Amino acid sequence: MPIPVPGVEELFDRTASPKRMFILRCADHQHFIDDVEEAHEAVRAATFAPEAAWIPAAMRPIADLSSGEQGQTFVRGLTLAHFDSTLRQIEAAGRFLSSDIEPTSEDLRRRTLHSSAHRHTDHKPQRGES
Repeated sequence: MPIPVPGVEELFDRTASPKRMFILRCADHQHFIDDVEEAHEAVRAATFAPEAAWIPAAMRPIADLSSGEQGQTFVRGLTLAHFDSTLRQIEAAGRFLSSDIEPTSEDLRRRTLHSSAHRHTDHKPQRGES
């Protein structure tokens, strides 16, 4: 079941910097584990306690969401960019992570990844500014 993005963005905005958040659209928690499709449908088919029965009922079919391959590509790409930027000090990787990663970028469009970066700038008022 997708987590409402505005709620996640609100928590992100309240988090201390430095921070980054990348969102894989049309995804849920299972998109970041192996065998996404099977895990997702297993949760949808599961019987939950009455107070949690709304969870599988609220989940969309996996066919309506990003594929497991798209989820893996998303995670691998961002992980590699983070390691290259942080550990190997590759400036291009840092620029990639600092840019607006939107589905209009050629690489993401080619891979049909529906993703975005959420940005928050910590504006610190200068003297005389309120």
